[in-house]
Amino acid sequence: MFSIIVGIIVLIVTTVCNVVMFRKAGYKGWEAVVPYYNTWCMMKLIGLPAWHAVIIFCGQVLSVIPFIGALFSIAYVFYMLCFTWMLYKTYGVPMSKFIL
Repeated sequence: MFSIIVGIIVLIVTTVCNVVMFRKAGYKGWEAVVPYYNTWCMMKLIGLPAWHAVIIFCGQVLSVIPFIGALFSIAYVFYMLCFTWMLYKTYGVPMSKFIL
């Protein structure tokens, strides 16, 4: 029960932070809530081609395949770290906060 409550709290905080981030970037708040559209919007925001959103989707789908899925999962985590770092640079957040 505790895990469910913590999960819901994390979901709410993440959603609110995404809405604030999207509004700051000039997008509408509802765009942060639509699952794959928000990734596509963030790709445009940091200057990556929109087809990179397909890489993220494939990483999520292909991660269920045995052995190959583990490799895709590792690559997906690395890509998401790079993506987050580029997003931080876009907003001018110092690298020290990215590491934390």
